[in-house]
Amino acid sequence: DDICVGSPIAGRGQAQTQSMLGLFINTLTYRGDVAKQVSFNALIQQVRQFSLDAYANQDIPFEKLVDALKVTRDTSYTPVFQTLFTLQNTPEVDVSQLLSDVEVKLVPAHQKISKYDLSLELAEKSGVYEASFEYRTDLFSRETIERFSAHFVELLGHLLAQPEQSVYALPMLTGTEQSLLLETWNETSLDYPSSKTIVQIISGQALKYPEEI
Repeated sequence: DDICVGSPIAGRGQAQTQSMLGLFINTLTYRGDVAKQVSFNALIQQVRQFSLDAYANQDIPFEKLVDALKVTRDTSYTPVFQTLFTLQNTPEVDVSQLLSDVEVKLVPAHQKISKYDLSLELAEKSGVYEASFEYRTDLFSRETIERFSAHFVELLGHLLAQPEQSVYALPMLTGTEQSLLLETWNETSLDYPSSKTIVQIISGQALKYPEEI
């Protein structure tokens, strides 16, 4: 119920940096108190305030934050947070217009190593958001992430339809999963002989499987 999520920020808060080439990115940490009685609307307002406070201090390097918190360093995981959220909402810029007489082309980067336990990236393209997950294979399998993504979409739909509800009060299972859980897996009824008592039935099983606990 108390989580920390990291998120990169462009680091171009000044107007004169908008058209400059170079890497200004910093990493911010957002803390969320997901109490059970808090509505989704209230949670959004809380996260919004955390975000504004973080933006106001975005020039402080993440390394200095880690030092100030005196977090124990461990090479097996990142300090402060292990989950990253990235929103790619920066307008695309034609770099060739900034560099005369230079041929420029985009080269996609294929990451083979996950830098965090779990990362979610959202990118807006033609009014539609495309999501991609990057995850640590020591912790998650592909099937787990696929289920997680389906649950994420399902939960978002319910939150948008009922924002006054608590996150905990809304379902995240798909209709197929709910049917499997409540009906298929719960179909455990058996016919027992009406001529025997429950004690006789247990005794019969004990005689049949004497080596079992």
